[in-house]
Amino acid sequence: MAQPPDEPPEPLEPFRPPPPIYAPPPSGEGPPPPPYAPSPPVGMPPPGPPLPGTPPDAPPPGAAPAAYPLPGADVRYPPPARPPRRTPLIIGGAVALVLLLVAAGAAVYLAAGGGDGDGYDGGPTDLRQPLTLQQVAAVSQAPCAAGTLPEASGTSCYRLAGGGMTVRRVERMKAEPPSGVTTSWTIQIGLTRADAQAFAGLTAAAARQQPGTPGQQIAMVVGGRVLSAPAVNGGPITGGSLQITGSFTRGQAEDLVARIAGRRPS
Repeated sequence: MAQPPDEPPEPLEPFRPPPPIYAPPPSGEGPPPPPYAPSPPVGMPPPGPPLPGTPPDAPPPGAAPAAYPLPGADVRYPPPARPPRRTPLIIGGAVALVLLLVAAGAAVYLAAGGGDGDGYDGGPTDLRQPLTLQQVAAVSQAPCAAGTLPEASGTSCYRLAGGGMTVRRVERMKAEPPSGVTTSWTIQIGLTRADAQAFAGLTAAAARQQPGTPGQQIAMVVGGRVLSAPAVNGGPITGGSLQITGSFTRGQAEDLVARIAGRRPS
C-alpha cells in the first residue's frame, strides 16, 4: 500500500530579539537620543516593526541598547570640614563648677606619658626649672620667627606680651580624673600666697581681651618652650587656685604636670 507523500514543513518566523532594557533619561530632559542600529549580520533580515506590546518609545528590535547616566551620578560633594582647633581653659577654683560646663577643646601638645608626675605626689614642691607665666600677644605657625617661642609640639609659635611672672614653687599640682561635671582629665595647681596676687593681675589683663583672641591666653613657658597656653575664662583668678581644662587624657594631663614640675624635658 502506497504511503502518502510527506507534507512540506511550515515556514519559520524570522528570529527577532526582544526589546533591550535601558535606563530612561531623567524626567524633564526630553526623549532619549536615537540609539545606534548596527548593520544586521549576513543572512539576518533587517530590523522589522515593533512587536506587539512594545512601548512606543522603545528602540526597534535589533537596535543597540541605549545607556543613559542615572540621576545624581555626576553630583560631587565637598570633603567634610575639619573641626576648628580649640584652646584649653584656665579657670579659678572658686568658679570651676560653673565654668567647667563650657570647657572643651584639644590639648596644645600631643605628648603622652605615664605615671603620676614621675614620683611627684602633688604636694608642695620647688620646681626644678622656673615656670614663666606670660600673656600671649600673637600666635603663628612654625617655623618660628625671631622674637617668638616655639610650642612644645613644634606646630605653633607664640609672641608674648610684656610683663608676666615667674613661679619657682607651688603648693600643689596634680592631674585629676573626670568628675561629675567634667568628661576629661584636668590639672589642678595651687600657687603660693606671694604668687597669687601677681597671678590675679595677670589673669585680669587677659580676661579683658576679646573672647577667642590670643590676648586671652596665658603661656606656660619652661626651658624656652610653651608647654600650654590656656585661655582665661570667667574673669580674674584670685586666691591662687586654678584649674586647667581641655580634652586631656590621663597620660596628657600627667605629662603636663611632670613638664611643669621640671621632671621631664620640655
